This record gives sequence, C-alpha cells and structure tokens, in this order.
Amino acid sequence: MLESITGKNTFTVHDGDGYAVCKYRLNSGETVTVVGNVPTMRDLNVTCYGNWVINARYGRQFKCQHYEMVKPTDEKGVIAYLSSLKCGVGKTWAKRIYKEFGKETWDIIDKEPDKLITIKGFGQKRLDSLVAKVNETQVVRSVMSAFAGVMDISVKKAEQIAKQFGQSAVNIIQNQPYQLIAVKGLGFKTVEMIGKHFNASPCDPMRIRGALYYVIEATEAKGSTCVLKTTLISKTYSLLNRGYARDTVTKDQCDTEIQRLTLEGRFVIEPYTIDNVTKELIYRVESYKTEQSIADNLYRIAHGKHKKFKEEEIEKELNEYSKKHNFKLADTQKEAIKTVLTNKITVITGGPGTGKTTITKTLLAVYNNLFTSTPNILLMAPTGRAARRLAESTEHEARTIHSHIGYIPNESGEGYSAVSELDADMIIVDETSMVDQHIMSLLLKAVQNHTRVVFIGDANQLPSVGSGNVLADIIASKEIPVVKLRVVFRQGQQSPIIKNSRAILKGETELEFTNDFFYKGVQSDMKILSEACKFYVACVNKFGMDNVALLTPLRERTQISVASFNKQLQHYFNPKRDNSLTLKIHDTEFRKGDRIMQIKNTANALNGDIGYIKDIAYAFDPHDEKNFSVVCSVEFNGDGNVLKYTKEDMKNVMLAYAMTVHKSQGSEYETVIFISSDSHSIILRRDLVYTAITRAVKNVAIIGQKQALNDAIMNNNTEMRCTYLKKRIRNVFAKKQQKKGDERHAEQLSVG
Repeated sequence: MLESITGKNTFTVHDGDGYAVCKYRLNSGETVTVVGNVPTMRDLNVTCYGNWVINARYGRQFKCQHYEMVKPTDEKGVIAYLSSLKCGVGKTWAKRIYKEFGKETWDIIDKEPDKLITIKGFGQKRLDSLVAKVNETQVVRSVMSAFAGVMDISVKKAEQIAKQFGQSAVNIIQNQPYQLIAVKGLGFKTVEMIGKHFNASPCDPMRIRGALYYVIEATEAKGSTCVLKTTLISKTYSLLNRGYARDTVTKDQCDTEIQRLTLEGRFVIEPYTIDNVTKELIYRVESYKTEQSIADNLYRIAHGKHKKFKEEEIEKELNEYSKKHNFKLADTQKEAIKTVLTNKITVITGGPGTGKTTITKTLLAVYNNLFTSTPNILLMAPTGRAARRLAESTEHEARTIHSHIGYIPNESGEGYSAVSELDADMIIVDETSMVDQHIMSLLLKAVQNHTRVVFIGDANQLPSVGSGNVLADIIASKEIPVVKLRVVFRQGQQSPIIKNSRAILKGETELEFTNDFFYKGVQSDMKILSEACKFYVACVNKFGMDNVALLTPLRERTQISVASFNKQLQHYFNPKRDNSLTLKIHDTEFRKGDRIMQIKNTANALNGDIGYIKDIAYAFDPHDEKNFSVVCSVEFNGDGNVLKYTKEDMKNVMLAYAMTVHKSQGSEYETVIFISSDSHSIILRRDLVYTAITRAVKNVAIIGQKQALNDAIMNNNTEMRCTYLKKRIRNVFAKKQQKKGDERHAEQLSVG
C-alpha cells in the first residue's frame, strides 16, 4: 500500500532522466530524502506517494512513485511554479502575471487565458506556449498517477505520453492501453504488461501491430533486413498467444494487420521466386528504401562519367613506382590496381598478408601521377581506430565514414547524413565488411557521379554489427568488379597468425602452435576466467593496455562474458578507492581511470570508440547553483578532446578491459587473447575465430577448451542474414541496362 508525504523541496542533490534525489521539508517540519519520480522545483507544496525504504549507503529514504502538486496561490509559489515550466515565462513574466491577477492567476490561465495578452508585451505565441505547458503538466501528473501500482514510469516518459495523447492520455492508458505502442521507446513487452493489468482485449489490432513490429525489429537486430512473411506470422502468432488459449489471436488476424500496414506504407512486401515457388519478404519501409537506395546508387556511380586511363599509361606508372621503391608488384596486385583504374567501382578482398595495404599505397601514388592536376582522394573506414590505422599505413589523411558524411544520430538509431555530396575524384573505403546497410546507403547517396569508389575488406570476417551483409552481397551480385587476393607474400608466409588463419578458413583444426601463437587448455569457465585475467594482466604490463585485446564471444549471460571479465579486470587495474567519486549505471560502477567503450552512435562519439575516464566530479547547474550532478570527463581515441558525460550519456558506455569479437573489428593489437568454451557454443563459428585471431599483429593466445575451438572451426554455418540486396542489385542493373537498350533501339528506328 502506498504511503504519502507532503512538503517542499529545499535542495536537489541529483536530477536526471526522471530520477531525482531531493531534500524535502515536510509540513511537520521534518527534513527527509525523497528519491524517484519527484519534482525538483522549490517553494511548491507537493504530495508524494510511495514507500519508505532503507538504502544501505544513504539510510532512510522516501521512494516516490508519483506525486501531486497543489497549485500555489501565494506570490512566491506562483512565480516558482510558472518559471519552472520552461515555456518562455521566466521569473520576470511570472511576477508581472501575479502582479496583474494575484490569487486569481490560475482561474485566469484555466478559464480566461486570453486576458494575459492585456499585459504589455505578452504576445499570443507566449500565451499559447504557457497554456499548452500548463495543460501538459496537468496531464503528466495524471499519467503518473494512472501508472501507480502498475509500473514505475519516468517523468520523461510520462511527458512523451502526455504530448502524444493530450487530455485523452489517462483514458487511453486505462481503456485502450495498446495505443501506447505508438510511444517511442515503450516497447511491446512493456505495453503488453500494461494491457494485461487493465484487462485489454488481446485481439486489439494495435497489440497485433506492436507484436509484428517487435518481431521484425528483433530480426533486424540480429542482422537481417527483412523477414519471410510465413516466419513473421508464425513468430507473431506464438508471441501473441503466450499466456492465452490457443488461437486467441489467429494467423489470419496477423496477416490482416500486415496487409493494412502495407497499405498504409509502413511495411513493404517483396515477392520473390525460388525453385518455381513464390514467397514474400516483409520489410519495414525504412529498411526497404535503404536497400533499394544502395542498389540504385551503385548503378548510378558505376555508370557515371569518369576520367579514363589507357592501360599502357597505367602499366608505365606501375613499373616506375616499382623501380622507385625497389620492389616488384605481384600479378594480383597489378590486376587490382588496373581494375580500379579502369572501372568506377571495384571491390578488393583478401585476408591478412595478401597485400591490401601495398595495393592502397601504390594506388594512391599511381593515381596522383596519372592526373594532370592533384586529385581529391578521400580515405575512410567504419571506426576511428581503423581510420587511424589506414592513415598510418598509407601516410595519407583518413577519417571515419561517419565524419565524412556528417552522420547525425537520431532517437530511432537510424541517423542521417548532413552532407549531400562528397567532393572527391576517388573514395577508398577500408574494412568494408564492417559497414552496415544504413551507413552504406548514406555514403553512396553522397558519392557524385564522376567519383571512383574502391571497397577494400576481408569477406571472410564477421558481417557488420548493424543489419545487412553489404560487402558479401555486393560481391555475390557479380555486377561489380571484384579482385580476390589469395597469395600470401614472403614477409607473411612464416607468420603463425597468417598460416593458422588460412587453415581455419579451410576448416582445419590442427593448428600450428608456437611461442607467438599458443593454446592453453583450461576446462572450467571459472578457471578460464582466472587464467585469462592473469595472462591479460601480464600482457598489459609488458605491452601496454592499448596493445592488448581480450576477446570473448558473448557480452553477457556466461561466467566468461565481457561483463564478467570487465568486472574482474576493473578490480585489478582500477580498484575502488575510499571517498573517491564514482558513477553507477545499473550494475557497473564507473571510476576515474577506467577504460571504456562507446556502444551507441551519438553526436559525441561513435559506436566502438575506445577511451578513458579522465575525471569524475560534481557539476553545477548553470541555471541554479544549488543543483548539481555527477559528470564524467572522458576522452576517446586519444584525440585530446575531453567530453563531459552526464549520467544519461554514460548509459551509452561500457567498461572495455575486455570486448566481444564483433567490437574488435577494424582494430589491430600486438597481442590478442581469445576465449574458447562450449558455454559459447550458440555463437562459436569459423568466421568468429578467424576474425578474432586476425586482429593480432604479433601474438595470439587461445585459452579454454580445445574441443570448443575445434567445433567452432568445423562450424561453417556463417551467420544467415535475410537480405535481398544481392538480387536487388542484379535487378536494378538488368532493368536499367534493358531500358538503355530499348532507348538505343528506339533511337535507331527514329533515325531509320
């Protein structure tokens, strides 16, 4: 049963994302700590509903679930209330309003708001903003009250609901809760819980739609861009009938909502035929447009006008470059460069030691010499670390793709490009296997018709973290010239990393173990955790933390996950110090000096950026010097740019003493430690092991179970992603070539 207290806030300790810690002076005169969904405005009488709790560190607190504010009638209270609304009415205007209407202020705002315009300078725009905010504030309080006993809801989320549904918000929560699926960020599972609490109909069309989106978005999160209609209906049917009698919601009802969403332009149905059987793929419209855009822009760029070079010119420059640098290019390297210089788009793919860096350096030099003027060449990679490595190896400026296209993230996670055109004669994209469908779409849109594009990558590595399998699909389409590098050059032939990586690709489990590439057999996960931590510490002490990577397949869920390793290694490298300020997010306590990784694209940093917490301190609110919160000073990529991260920003960060193999892509380390255990059998595959060991330049250590390693190498069931890009590229190229042929034929008939 909820209790209640009534009083005024006298001091705010913390305020962020709907969670506040305040000192309240109750009407009885007692001062207490109130936490949770509690207003931080001072001088306002507030009734908080919740329960008393005992915090192990801070003692007795009142945990507020929702609250009601009594509108003040005294001058001080009215001014505090109005100026806190942040709607263009600050303390000065609030004083003028109270001076004009006194204790009748609220009646005027509620019943005769137009009278406010009689105040000199108080225009219609400010009036509309004030009235809207007052109404919204009332709705927010009602929304939070409606959720009492159902779930804890943040003020921010309540404001979203209030904005979306206005005065109807409470009625919708209680009588049509599945309408809440339209609120960004609530999610199907949360709305399902609300719906069941209010006994909403399980056959509500909005519930079915929410489940369809939930299934298709979960599929995208695993890398696919679309889903078979039969699979979508089957999974949605199972989800909707969980906890209900069979066929409470039928498959026909699911199909009906798919058709409606398609008619509304939210879903797209793509029919395709295989073995004379026609099936249907279902896309979210955003994913469909992205995939179609890649195919269309590849054709546009591939057939755009460009500067042409004669083969003898290219041969001459290649020979002169070889003489100047006293080495002979291999035939495959020459073929790669000639292919690039005689085509608009080229893919160069190969594993470690096959000469991709040499090709890039030679291509830059030859391309420069072939131009009468200095060409504009852009080098880019998916991550900051990969871009820095590309710049170091070529001695040419390289930046991230995101930086070049002016990528701006948004709430949906599918940001947009602020750059409409990239000014370049040639663009070289390294580590292309890491580029997901969304980023590739934004990049290609910005490429101009005359620009030559080169995609370089290792097609045997893991596909991108984001949805799509772009590099593999472009290669498989056979519409873009591809040079496959297979020969390992002399300097790499003796490397156990290169030898073993090639053996792994062939499915061979008898690897060559040496001092530089060794295996340590450990059977239990607890022992693996202990041994790997000891070895990581020794390697860091010898080579430095930035030169060592501890890679494990899963982020969570096992004793040897990234989360488990990070907890242990943080304790060793950065133990908690008495009286030192920390910031806790869920189960992670961030400390000054911690190694961290950004795990979401934001305006500040990119997913995968590595950095350190330079400091943790209290920062005061510039608008109210009595309010303050904990802020972390972080620096990513060693670039000297120190960012101020609030608690909200730190939710997009994790510890990075260890990381998943996926997160290590695009990076190279002197030493790599790879964890092998049957606890990870759900994800262990050949391409994962290959990607892990090829992150190392000098040393590899595999710690764990040999059978799990062997099983992974034998498992060549690469991650099956449902995409249609390969076929879509073929269709676009065939269709547009046919159109060109028809136009030429019509022109000949006209001339005849």
